[in-house]
Amino acid sequence: MGKDHAAAGGSYDTGKLIAKEVFNYEPPFKVVYEWIQLKIGDKAVPMSSSKGVVFAVKDWTDIAHPEILRFLILRSKPSKHIDFDLKKIPDLVDEYDRLEAFYFDNKDKELDEEGKEKIRIYEISTPKIPDKKPFVIPYRFCSIIGQLAYKNNDIDMNKVFEILKRNNYNIEEIDDFSLRKLKDRLIMARNWALKYGEKLIIIDEEEAKRQYKELSDKQKEFLKELYKGLKEVNFDALTIHELIYDVAKKIGLSPRDAFQACYLILLGKKYGPRLGAFLASLGKEFVLKRFGELE
Repeated sequence: MGKDHAAAGGSYDTGKLIAKEVFNYEPPFKVVYEWIQLKIGDKAVPMSSSKGVVFAVKDWTDIAHPEILRFLILRSKPSKHIDFDLKKIPDLVDEYDRLEAFYFDNKDKELDEEGKEKIRIYEISTPKIPDKKPFVIPYRFCSIIGQLAYKNNDIDMNKVFEILKRNNYNIEEIDDFSLRKLKDRLIMARNWALKYGEKLIIIDEEEAKRQYKELSDKQKEFLKELYKGLKEVNFDALTIHELIYDVAKKIGLSPRDAFQACYLILLGKKYGPRLGAFLASLGKEFVLKRFGELE
């Protein structure tokens, strides 16, 4: 609760009495924060229902699991305001994932006060703690997979597994609990990307050819050489990543210009997801067709 509700005589004190004397149960322990600032564009504005600066809690579960929101509140110092930036949800989820890994790696060890605090934050953030460390795919990558594997108003898990294999994940390690969480995260991350992040739009062949004509001669040479290399190598993220750098170095093109050339013929812009993983996720057939039909 915000500090105004926690003040003496505030709504918590009233609710506590009602809980005990009317409904006969112990009230929940209060966790107080300063206030929440909602990031709108480049500005951070204090949330206020009276001013219409709000993000409804019911909308949270469209984009992330409840424990991530608990973590956002609990990790913050009570005397410091909380910045809530919807564009940075992937960073917040990554931070929670690191905390979860720390918990399972250290929960049975002797820890200093900082370590004990991390363990406690995870425990309070996560009421249903799994029996073992879950198999986790980073949220930002899930936002890409969720868009590529979306079919007939659902996530095609067979396509998801194909993408994960090409990105060097061992899908045999995914237990039932992790599988349920993964599908939820794929749906949530896709929702986030469409509403607050980057919608993944692959340009058509004609637009790709128009983008290709605008490239430098060196970039065109790079794409031709990369195409030859992609036909020969194992089509996984690591191998593709190394090939991109090797080809760029071989012809004397900067990695930056090499990456931009690929993004332009796929997305029509100079940036995009991590390129090796992205190409592997798109699949060999599509990538070779696109790279081989530019002229």
